[in-house]
Amino acid sequence: MKRNFIIVFPEIGKGGAERVAASIVNHLIDEGYNVIVISLGPKHDYQFLELSEKVEIFHFSRKSKFDFSAFESIKVMFESRNVEYIFCIDFFAQLYMSMLRSHKKLNFKIVVNLHITIPKKKTDYLVNFLASRFLRKADWVVFISKNQEKYISSRFLLNSACKRTLIYNGIDTGKFIISNGEERIRLRESLLASSREDLLIIKVAGIRIEKDHETAIRALSYFHQVYAYKPKLIFVGDGDQNIKKGLENLSRELELTDYIVFVGFNEAVNQYLSCADLFTLTSHSVETFSLAALEAMSCGLPAVLTNIGGANEMINENNGSLSKPSDPIDIAQKWHLALAKDFNRENIRAFVVNEFDITKMNANYLKLFQHIEDSLMT
Repeated sequence: MKRNFIIVFPEIGKGGAERVAASIVNHLIDEGYNVIVISLGPKHDYQFLELSEKVEIFHFSRKSKFDFSAFESIKVMFESRNVEYIFCIDFFAQLYMSMLRSHKKLNFKIVVNLHITIPKKKTDYLVNFLASRFLRKADWVVFISKNQEKYISSRFLLNSACKRTLIYNGIDTGKFIISNGEERIRLRESLLASSREDLLIIKVAGIRIEKDHETAIRALSYFHQVYAYKPKLIFVGDGDQNIKKGLENLSRELELTDYIVFVGFNEAVNQYLSCADLFTLTSHSVETFSLAALEAMSCGLPAVLTNIGGANEMINENNGSLSKPSDPIDIAQKWHLALAKDFNRENIRAFVVNEFDITKMNANYLKLFQHIEDSLMT
């Protein structure tokens, strides 16, 4: 008999949390589970997640954040399938399902997988704090970094009785490999019209407030003023068009239009990473354990990341450095030091392959779910 596995999203977007969840879902399908995906947001095209065709997807769109009109429909689904535990992505999905459990007097356990550390807004902090109050001692919290666990446990006064575990994010290292010199030159010319002499710093991130592209642009401006060479900054990713327009205006004001490229959303991220000399992230909140950073390092790129979330759990002296959030001068200085250092690309990749390959992550989640199922039987 196939085991049911229910995974609940607040909304299915294109972020790292969704990509991690999609990998877990497909692995569970391969292991013989019957997987049901519940989205509490609007219906989208999910082809980019590459979910197995065997996955069932249900949408319970809300008219407002706290629209509970779907409670009865979800209750009927759970009772008909004898649901004993569910897997929630981040705090809001857990809060919604906890309130369903309480209101409808259901008895399923909740496993919440957290992908945020510092909330980007005060309202997010309040929702997360409220959600943590609903966790019971039989529930589980899955953290994706040690720093995240420390922060959330202290700031949200997490129920000390609930169970917790740490599972690092993983990536498909087979898709992100080191390109040889000739291939790198060809990709630079074809994708970015750049020569082999250009130094390229790449940032792969959605254009959102918390990703702080503005500080990256100001760091590049400072870099050009202080140092004797002028690298280019490549932004891969799309998002808020108003923010993007402001970034383009800032680039013009700082006379950097010849040195900043907005690629937009592109599925061939690995090719752009292969072109670059250095990877960077300049986020000031939310970022917890970046898939983009792991993918870059899997391609052999050194990385300069702002020191938030679990950045210091993936960065060491052999693969990059950490910078201060919202500090363009410090970020520029760390870029300069990284570009001047002779990193061993093979060693950078080997670290990711050994520690953060997707097969290791999937195996750890499967082990957790099997442990929970064994405890339910006893």
